[in-house]
Amino acid sequence: MNNLFYWLRRKYMLGTLITVVFLAIALQIVNTIDYRNSDFFTFWLSGHMVWTGQNPYDASDWISGHKQFGVTWIPNDRFVYPLPLSIFYAPLGLLSLYHAYILWIFLSEIMILLSVYMLMLPDTDLVSGWYIFPILAGVILFRPTWITLLDGQITAFLLFTLVCVIWLWGKDKWFLGGILLSSVGLKPNIGLPIIAIVSFWLFVQRNKTALAGILLSGTTLALIGMLLSANWIVEYWAIGNTKLSQTFGYAPTVWGLSSYITNFDLSKSLQLGWILTIIILFVVLLIVWKKHDVLSAAWIVGLSATFALLITPYSWPYDQILLLILIIAILMKMKELQYHYLLTTTAFILLDIVAISLLLLSGKVQMEIPNVAIPLVVFLFSLYFLKVPDGKNAVA
Repeated sequence: MNNLFYWLRRKYMLGTLITVVFLAIALQIVNTIDYRNSDFFTFWLSGHMVWTGQNPYDASDWISGHKQFGVTWIPNDRFVYPLPLSIFYAPLGLLSLYHAYILWIFLSEIMILLSVYMLMLPDTDLVSGWYIFPILAGVILFRPTWITLLDGQITAFLLFTLVCVIWLWGKDKWFLGGILLSSVGLKPNIGLPIIAIVSFWLFVQRNKTALAGILLSGTTLALIGMLLSANWIVEYWAIGNTKLSQTFGYAPTVWGLSSYITNFDLSKSLQLGWILTIIILFVVLLIVWKKHDVLSAAWIVGLSATFALLITPYSWPYDQILLLILIIAILMKMKELQYHYLLTTTAFILLDIVAISLLLLSGKVQMEIPNVAIPLVVFLFSLYFLKVPDGKNAVA
């Protein structure tokens, strides 16, 4: 009984400390930045419009919403995300922008921490031993972590959703995991490629239960959007194409890399971009086909997220927080294969140093394209660890 009381007291004290620290960080961020002219305002305004009855796909409503709250930075004349996402943000839309931003950063911090903990949970040595501290340091120093919090991006939610899918499938709750997986489609440029590759893995494994969950959830999300606008899919398609035409060739993906290599010659960059995309797709599909029976949920979801970050035409460094899934899976594999402790624990921090160096390079060239090196490095390392010695080929 005393041991139970001591355990509960420790958990309560730790939870209180984390809450206080995370709230202090959220307050510091919001009070330091121009929180009105931020990416988060886009999400908050879409949720706010659910209650006002305005249409975020209507340019006049969208721009007047910015002016109403004194926002001068208007990067898009319409909401550039699927309409069901505005319903997701509707609860935050009831709060003032200031308080909603603080709450969202706090929740993002919690989701990132829980994601890391849940990913490491299968290996008790990682959670309770000396591995957890350098891994947490790697997460804190990881550039996508900073940007996700500073910009109030949705990517912490996407990360947590994917980790929950992994956890559910690890508990053989395939239908619930499939239902949850569809929600990453709320950011289609990243979510749809992930769903496609994971669905292929499920198809090869003949897992009809998880596939049914994905189909049901995806259909439900589309219908939810129709509660606000019956024609939202057509409207979103037109808005998405406009946004893509404005930003194509500048994102840190194979398409941005192709544009840079070809000196932004559209015809040549399209040819090279398709070649690189097809090569990467072929490699990923081949891995899924040949290793589907030994790939764990963490590896297939992490591999799919890394694939999406490489081949999507529109992605930015904050999206790369999804790499945490595969990074931690690789670190766990290094530990399993008995790599030297120092190498295993510093690998993530070395990647952080690379990311910071690429940030400096991006500042010099005034483009984010060099940051494609981060998902590419993680992808190549994953291919290496997928080819481990005989007898240790289960990527769990």
